[in-house]
Amino acid sequence: MPARGRPVRRPARHAGRARTPSSTACAVRGRPLVEAVIRRRRHELDTQGLIPRPQVKREGAKLAGAPTYPQRVAEPASRLREPTTVMHPGRVPTLTPGERISLIRESATLLDKQEWDEIDLVLEQHGLPTSDFDIPNTKSAYIMKMIKNSSNQSLAELHKYLIDEAASSPVVNSPWPGNRLRLFCSHLAQHKHVVGQVGDGLAVYGVEPFIAHDSIEPSLEWAAVIEAALADCDAMIVFLHPGFHESRWCDQEVGWALGRKRPILPLGYGVNPYGFIGKLQAQPAAHASPMRAAQFIMDWLTKTPSLHGRLVHGLVDAFVKSTSWNFTRSVVPLLDRIHSVTDDDLTRMEQAARENIDVRDCAIPPGLSGPEWVAAFVGKRRGSVSPATWSESDEPPF
Repeated sequence: MPARGRPVRRPARHAGRARTPSSTACAVRGRPLVEAVIRRRRHELDTQGLIPRPQVKREGAKLAGAPTYPQRVAEPASRLREPTTVMHPGRVPTLTPGERISLIRESATLLDKQEWDEIDLVLEQHGLPTSDFDIPNTKSAYIMKMIKNSSNQSLAELHKYLIDEAASSPVVNSPWPGNRLRLFCSHLAQHKHVVGQVGDGLAVYGVEPFIAHDSIEPSLEWAAVIEAALADCDAMIVFLHPGFHESRWCDQEVGWALGRKRPILPLGYGVNPYGFIGKLQAQPAAHASPMRAAQFIMDWLTKTPSLHGRLVHGLVDAFVKSTSWNFTRSVVPLLDRIHSVTDDDLTRMEQAARENIDVRDCAIPPGLSGPEWVAAFVGKRRGSVSPATWSESDEPPF
């Protein structure tokens, strides 16, 4: 009978095995039996090599066959501070002085249709300055003064907003059906048929002409529609037929366009420009066919950079929907004068070069095929991009 107070030694049924010191120590210290059994079992498994032990890789050493364990890597501080919205460096526009002038003029043309409070609101929301002192006489001049020193990024964002806003928020009673170049045609009523034919020639190039006798619906008040068309037009064509100066309405239309700084082209049909438009050179058109007069106007529009923003989409649309080789060749020199084209329009042109036979099979001077001219046009405006390539051993990029 062992002495009281000494630990009881169990029968040696585990003879041949190493004694488990942890179980004895636990019993001596009075720990629960369950914990002692767990420790003993773990010790036995460890002794038999049944519990894998991770090996710590020393720096510069490699342990063959050692299991690897994922390590949590701390994020770099610069990444943790990265803003949620980041402008990709490639998206920052690079504008030439001429392109900046075009965007400034067109932005002023689009924005000066708003009231003064609305103009300041739009400028402030785009981070551009406003002023209550030394204000120019016209809204257009004020806008140009506020945005002329803006960054390329701010100017491009303002221009895009105004173009999108014009498309989604048409003026009440506006006669313009879409968002293409809006051309107001000031003319005498007795020459409406000639002016209408010229307008048809402009429409095939993606221009929206406003001809009062053809554009006003019978149920609408004609004076209100003419005012809305004048307020929202981008440029004006003046058909100077004999008797134009005697018309009360025609002179007022020209004065409205002059006051809003809209570009004006006089077409001379036996009458020279007079008054405030006397300083403008008239395009002789008395002996020109309506289609030829439309070509004169298109030539002038493409030489007026402030109108390119709305003009280019209509021209691209005319190009991709061309139904003859001659028409394709007539659009090419007009497009060549426009240097800022959206990526969507460039993609449409590439698609037309593959799918439209009147573009694909058209010979374009000097000695280019339709696809070759489109590739050169797109390359100058988008930049050449090398095709993606990979070797046979690589996984395909999708």
